[in-house]
Amino acid sequence: MTEASDTHAGTQKEWAVKHHNCVSVLQRAQNVQLHQSQLNAVGGDMYQTIHIGTHATHIHDFDLDLTRGGSLALLRRFSAVEATVDSGKAAYARCKPGTRRVILQNIKSWTIGAKPSTPLLWLSGPAGGGKTCIQREVVELCEEEGIFAASFFFSTRINGLDKSTSFVATIALQLCASIPGYKRLVKRKIRKDGSIFEKSLETQLTELVARPLNRLQTCWSIHRPWVPSSSPLYGSLGMGDTRPKVIIVDGLDECRNPEEQVRLIKLLASALANAPLLFRVIIASRPEYDIRTAFQSDDVQPMVYHIKLQDYDSQADIKSYFADSLLEIRDKHPCAPDIPKSWPSDDDIEKVVQNASGQFVYASTLIAFLRNPRRNLVEMFALAINFPSSPCNSINPFTNLDSLYTLVLESADVELDLLRRLLHGIIALSAPPKLNDGFDKPPLITPAFLDAFYCLPPGTTNATLCDLHSVLHVPHSSESTSILLHHKSLEDYLLSPGRSGRFYRPPYETHAEIVDQSSLHLAQSNLDHNQSSRTLATTYSSIFWPYHAHAMLESGDGVKLTSKISPFLSGSALKYRCIELASPSSTRPSTPHEPKLQDTIHRIMCTQSDSCTALCVQLVQLCQICDHWVDLFGDLFSESTVRKGVFKGIPELPREQLVRRVNQAMALRFTEWQSYCEWLRWHGRWHGSGTIDNFLAFHSPAS
Repeated sequence: MTEASDTHAGTQKEWAVKHHNCVSVLQRAQNVQLHQSQLNAVGGDMYQTIHIGTHATHIHDFDLDLTRGGSLALLRRFSAVEATVDSGKAAYARCKPGTRRVILQNIKSWTIGAKPSTPLLWLSGPAGGGKTCIQREVVELCEEEGIFAASFFFSTRINGLDKSTSFVATIALQLCASIPGYKRLVKRKIRKDGSIFEKSLETQLTELVARPLNRLQTCWSIHRPWVPSSSPLYGSLGMGDTRPKVIIVDGLDECRNPEEQVRLIKLLASALANAPLLFRVIIASRPEYDIRTAFQSDDVQPMVYHIKLQDYDSQADIKSYFADSLLEIRDKHPCAPDIPKSWPSDDDIEKVVQNASGQFVYASTLIAFLRNPRRNLVEMFALAINFPSSPCNSINPFTNLDSLYTLVLESADVELDLLRRLLHGIIALSAPPKLNDGFDKPPLITPAFLDAFYCLPPGTTNATLCDLHSVLHVPHSSESTSILLHHKSLEDYLLSPGRSGRFYRPPYETHAEIVDQSSLHLAQSNLDHNQSSRTLATTYSSIFWPYHAHAMLESGDGVKLTSKISPFLSGSALKYRCIELASPSSTRPSTPHEPKLQDTIHRIMCTQSDSCTALCVQLVQLCQICDHWVDLFGDLFSESTVRKGVFKGIPELPREQLVRRVNQAMALRFTEWQSYCEWLRWHGRWHGSGTIDNFLAFHSPAS
């Protein structure tokens, strides 16, 4: 017998003597060699596990008699009280009384309603939307109704709650207290198989939750008709209450392993399918890709009742919460006597509500920042509501909010450069409509549009953003909506290098790339204005390139960046835009971008010289010709413009015949720059416009 074996045997003998009144293993055994083994001994209320490794023997002794818990001590050992709603460490927030009434009423109606076909409720919503607060209120509602079964709150802030290891044990421990008759069955199972908690999640859920509950359901259905309602047994076993109990799971997206997220959804759905009348489950999470896919699968989707948090208007609730909380802080602040009773103003409160974008996390973060009694409340509030994208102050009121955004963005397992390009591109490409320049409809920034505009393989944008639905609205291909940021504060975060770090991209880089892409799309169009052959990327480029060129110059080194615009303007973009604005069938903005761009270039390039640069003159001519053209001849093209070559020989016609000829020829828009130039030449001879002659000399059709 080896020295190591003697050591093992000695250890086992000492342990057996120490616990001679308890069940033991290998008692009185001699000359036994064990390697890489696990021994389980169960007897009465005693459970012990001996792990024998190569170099040492580790003995875990769970003396259930000493802990006065019987078999439940082992259950407690593998559970996580921090994940329950009663956790003191987590201290889950509550909704402000009087808020969230509509969504809470809808959830309550589902919990007590007769909807056995949808026993699984999925509450989805953006990050920081208040899902955990709502779940806490739902727990209380269920407790008041007597239908609460168990809860589990996943969290990345508390050690061990970002994985599913303790999920089943925690649920089972609570079921022992909430479901009559369940404790006896689960204790029996643990005595029979003490290693149950080291087995797979599927096995644990089946053996400790699904089977005991199914057995109870069977027993109750058999014995209920034979047990008088006056019998103590009838009440102790809960035979009079046949309503389904509710299990509440919060923050499933904070379970870090996506595979575990999917497994839990599938397992709970399977358990519900086998016992739909016994209990129901509410799961709250962000709408991330793996979770969405699991809920939309064929075997889960039919039993899901989906509530989207963003479908409920929360602005009134946010305003009530923030105003009441701020007034409470004001009244308790050391400087309260010096703070005017009229502070804060209604406009200040409204600004906070607008900045919150429907998300409670913004308002709650701001309130937490303002609670410090050692700061000047009025000054800190003014700093917060006017907090710039690039803070020049070391105080950041939204540190916690920034941490949330960083956590969400870092969870996306995608190429960082591509993610930056798309996020900042969404912000920049969506910006022009904010100028209120008279466009009937803002451009739709969809995943398909971004793929086309940035020349990415189809589906790239959807794949890149699939894990960011908690901070972005990414429309389905069937929806006529744009990609939107759920939070206004996310844009501020991304545009601040000090806040977003590696997710920051200088605005001039974003706009410069858009200008380059616009040049590419317009060059590839061959100046074709035929609507049927036009792409969305070409349409956007033709309308908005001046805005992005202007924004690029404003946000970067203007003198240096004008060199990027010059060849772009002297090429296809200038010609395309001139045709675009001159064609009355297109929607002409009341305030074109071109003068803004020209003013910027003039200010940057021409202020130190007596004469304007060629680029500046070029833009002036463009604006003059477009304005002149539309003002004089827009009425001739009320339906469409003429087809190629229709104006050959027209100068010899009287004006009345010209108008008749144009009206007869209205069918298609211009298809080539050459046609437009022919019309401009005729227009110049007819009216003697020197501006047009100069423009045509500056830009020949071949250029």
